[in-house]
Amino acid sequence: MRNVIVFAGAGASKAVDPQAYPTTVEFFERLPPEVKNDTLFALLTKHLRRAVAGSPAIDIEQVLWALQELQTFLDAVTNPHSVPGWFLQDSRLLQPISLTSNFNNLTENAPRVLEVVHRLRHAIDTQVYDLYGRVPSEEQILTNWLRLLDTLVTSNVRVDIFTTNYDRIIEVALRHVRGSSVVRVDTGRRDEDVERYLDDRVWTESSTRSTGEVGLLTKLHGSVDWSWDLARERIFISDPLFKGDHRRHVILYPGFKGVPDRPPFNYFHSYFASRLALVDHIIFIGFAFRDEYINDMLQRFTAPRAIVTVVNPVEVKSPFAAEVQHIAAPFAADAVKQVLQRIEMAA
Repeated sequence: MRNVIVFAGAGASKAVDPQAYPTTVEFFERLPPEVKNDTLFALLTKHLRRAVAGSPAIDIEQVLWALQELQTFLDAVTNPHSVPGWFLQDSRLLQPISLTSNFNNLTENAPRVLEVVHRLRHAIDTQVYDLYGRVPSEEQILTNWLRLLDTLVTSNVRVDIFTTNYDRIIEVALRHVRGSSVVRVDTGRRDEDVERYLDDRVWTESSTRSTGEVGLLTKLHGSVDWSWDLARERIFISDPLFKGDHRRHVILYPGFKGVPDRPPFNYFHSYFASRLALVDHIIFIGFAFRDEYINDMLQRFTAPRAIVTVVNPVEVKSPFAAEVQHIAAPFAADAVKQVLQRIEMAA
């Protein structure tokens, strides 16, 4: 049995409904007035335009990376036990160069600025859940996801689906595929009494899943309908509404950069590495290859024999040294037809 990976980025969701599922650049344009008119937001975008002069339009991830950097600085300033916080007290910072200065204005007002940072991030978080929580109709996924998955799950292939998206489009598509009564792609969702939860053991026990017909849907950056029950260490699946505190959500958004080092995200990425090592054909749909950690994983773990296909209307730079087939088209019927033909030819 051949191993196929489908990897979906923001462009895969945009193809379903560009208004409901904008990319990061388009998300920036959809921000509400209370965000766009915020003084801190204006200052951040001014800084970014100076820092990335000549680049395409600023997207929301760049703003959120900058916000995170500012928050980290302010957290250190307001913490008298941190190295920066301690040095700012009693003019210690300038003592090595025999100068004195009073930094009280900074240390006393930093907490207020930190509150502004938190408010701005809260407003952006709320917009994330308002937009990406929508569920598509069957008609919207008919010529893209359903056309692709209908064929794959009824063929002699094992399908693993990975995505960095937070929406629920793929879950809806899996419910509608032919033969959906026989599970070929497990979402990890389980029902217990009146509770629905995510069973992360299906990813941690990936060694027992190295063979067989059933793959997994792995949402590498989380989902809008996952929330933490920290007391019971369980991930619940419920409504996609913002819970008021980003820490209650199981989601690497907004603006995450770095190595996922906490559950369940480290489990997801470990499973991704294990499937890359076995893959025969990997299809990227609407993925821009901007995540440095994922790019590194693709370079390190992808099986040398793997056939790589990229579906994207625009040319994107992939991390693969070998030849990559680029289907320069949106994720629609024609692109799906080309993908399926390529998989069939490689059989």
